[in-house]
Parts: sequence; structure tokens; C-alpha cells
Amino acid sequence: MIKEYQESVAELEKLVTSIENTSRPLEEISADVKKAVELIAKCRRMLREDEENLTQILNTDEKQ
Repeated sequence: MIKEYQESVAELEKLVTSIENTSRPLEEISADVKKAVELIAKCRRMLREDEENLTQILNTDEKQ
């Protein structure tokens, strides 16, 4: 999952650079913004899942 997260962040960084290029047509910028929002949601889900997994591991260790 780490590689998938890193690839998503890298794609998001490219999109931000692309979005900042205001000389592009509005339709293209809008499509990039939509994709960026989707990637942010995906990254948040991955981080939330990792946090839950770590919490479970820590709780298991505390019980032992």
C-alpha cells in the first residue's frame, strides 16, 4: 500500500502543478481538479486504514 500511496501523492503533485497553469482551458483545469479531489480522498482512506491497523497492533501489544 505504501507504493500505491506514494504514486497517488506523486500524481497529485503533478496535477497541482498542472492546475496552477492558468493558460490552459477551463475544462482541462476542472478535470484536473476533479481528479485531484478523488486522489485526496483515496489518500485519506489509505491513511485512515493504516491508522486503524496501527491502533489494532498497539492495542494487541498492550494486552500481552
